[in-house]
Amino acid sequence: MKKNVGIIAPLPYSTDIGPAISQMKEHIKWLSHTHVSGLWFLGTTAEFPYIDLWWKFKAIRELVPYAKKLGFTTYCGVWDAEPHRMNMIARTAWEAGADALFAMTPIFTKVSDAEMLVYYERVLGEIAETHLPLYLYDFPQKSGNQISLDVIAALLGKYPGRVVGIKDSSGDMVRLGELARRFEPFGFTVFAGTNAKVVEARKAGAHGVVGSLANISPELMYQAWEFGEKRAQKILEKEAELILQYDGPRAINAWLGQWRMAGKPNYPHTELSARERRYLFARLRNP
Repeated sequence: MKKNVGIIAPLPYSTDIGPAISQMKEHIKWLSHTHVSGLWFLGTTAEFPYIDLWWKFKAIRELVPYAKKLGFTTYCGVWDAEPHRMNMIARTAWEAGADALFAMTPIFTKVSDAEMLVYYERVLGEIAETHLPLYLYDFPQKSGNQISLDVIAALLGKYPGRVVGIKDSSGDMVRLGELARRFEPFGFTVFAGTNAKVVEARKAGAHGVVGSLANISPELMYQAWEFGEKRAQKILEKEAELILQYDGPRAINAWLGQWRMAGKPNYPHTELSARERRYLFARLRNP
């Protein structure tokens, strides 16, 4: 039977003199009443490069145990420009009870396959003491880099049981299918990072989907994933296009803020204007 991890919500990050812990807990509590199976902490929906290291520690220590008590599988991002900080983040996640870690590729600076392999070997070295499994994180549109299949094969060959999967946010369904076909026999899990291609991702061979719209429309995403409902997919496509007009996470936090499930947007973002909120909320209610 093919593995089915289902829907994972990449948690947005918001502030209130530091992380907006109480608001984010309310959001997690709400998600616990939906078909979301896991939470993805400190990823691109949280806009991780702009979160202070100490606030990352606080968010992990407060939110991961809370999410675990509510039954979520928890995945924590460890990316940092300084490798020793990856070690600190990984240890904090392990101490908080996280189930797995993930690491984005290098960002901004283009790297070769050989350098990509060395980079992930360094990540594995920094997180080794935690004994937590690692998911690769590929988002070439944001990072400027893509993990080649050859690099993945090399990592699986050298580190069996440690590199256990990937979140592929490229939007390339052919590549997604090739990842599943080639590496599934090794127990490798393939997550699709998408809002608008949930049905296509399942057909291509993905084992789960990590999409920011799971934060506001989790049941639509579940219907598209679990049952291939085209109507749900069409609504998700419209919502995805809409939130991108307002920088994605900024729009999601504005929507969640109506119910005190998010604080203020993190630097460098600003809050939506009253006019922007009215337009966004009206369109999301009637996509």
